[in-house]
Amino acid sequence: AQAILQARTIAAELSQRIGRVVEAVSVLHSDRVDAATLDDRPAIVWEDYLAVMKRSEVEETIVLPLFFGPSYGLRKAQSLASMFDDGKWKDRIAWGEPLAEEGEVDLGDLMIDDLIQLLDTERSVNAVGSGSSLPIALLVDHGSPFEEVAACRDRLAKQLELQLGKRVSRVIACSMERREGERYSFNEPLLADALKLAGDENPSSIILSRLFLFPGRHAGPGGDIERICLDSAWSQSGGSILETPLLGSNPGLVDLLEKRYRSIADS
Repeated sequence: AQAILQARTIAAELSQRIGRVVEAVSVLHSDRVDAATLDDRPAIVWEDYLAVMKRSEVEETIVLPLFFGPSYGLRKAQSLASMFDDGKWKDRIAWGEPLAEEGEVDLGDLMIDDLIQLLDTERSVNAVGSGSSLPIALLVDHGSPFEEVAACRDRLAKQLELQLGKRVSRVIACSMERREGERYSFNEPLLADALKLAGDENPSSIILSRLFLFPGRHAGPGGDIERICLDSAWSQSGGSILETPLLGSNPGLVDLLEKRYRSIADS
């Protein structure tokens, strides 16, 4: 529920910016959430939304993906849209670029602000483990069956490492989980392994930059990422792991989405 409500807040802020109705729509699953936890406004999924648009003969829809790269969810949304094609329908939908694509407002710029703020806080300065070297930053995403998504993450990690400079010893790109098989090895290292790699270097602390938008069973309190961190040898030995806020709460996200919108609307 919290993820849906946060997405609606982003949609409302963007709507005020551009003077156009902006709806928060999920690809799948959100219609299962109890409407009582959503201010009595049931969530809607993309397939149902497409049906409403088609019945209403909507002339144009601009889709701004809340996905970091060309992920399964985004591909699923595009596939569902193609099913509604009546010869003209597909021409009524204009697709924006995913969030991690390079543009006038870069996702890396939002992430670097959060990282620097965290590194500059008194908590970060004083949260020193057994080591005396610089912190190590981990950029963690969910993990994807598509190499293009991992490439987006890797590009961001290189960008962050360049911009952070001597504030950290290095940035490690990693995935929370991956599918079995050598063909999905581009997700490596996994977060659990990256925590061990970082801990073995005895940093002053580990900074976790989470490539996730909203809290949930992965990035929320008590979720998979928290569990993996707590189970790590670094954490169990008293080492400090500090986390940046989830990107859905970053005020710059609306700026990025507005730029994505105007790049389509003004073309």
